[in-house]
Amino acid sequence: MKKIILLAILTIIAKPTLAFQTTVIDDALKGEMCKAALAQVNWNKVSEYIVLNIEDNTYTLKSIAGYTYKCIYSGNNVFDLTSTGWQRIRPHIKYTPSSTPNCFDLSIYDPAIQDSYNETVCK
Repeated sequence: MKKIILLAILTIIAKPTLAFQTTVIDDALKGEMCKAALAQVNWNKVSEYIVLNIEDNTYTLKSIAGYTYKCIYSGNNVFDLTSTGWQRIRPHIKYTPSSTPNCFDLSIYDPAIQDSYNETVCK
């Protein structure tokens, strides 16, 4: 009886760990992470961006206002944003698996205004 109660308690308090999460980061999810980061640093909506092109680890996006951006994945769960019209240092984004299945947490740092944002992107 003690074993059953102990097992029940362990089952209730057990939480899945990130080590067992097998979220695949495909091109579509990387594009969504780029859009979410751009929306944060530009203070607008994710729906205002579309992915135009993917070449190697560089995603080219366009806003509905006509501006073009590049999202450059450099490995180690990091990517940077650039735009020819920006006269500032590149925003830097680190992404990690979220505790929510099929999601990633973004930690966005914008050195131009020295501010940070957090965002979660899911498949």
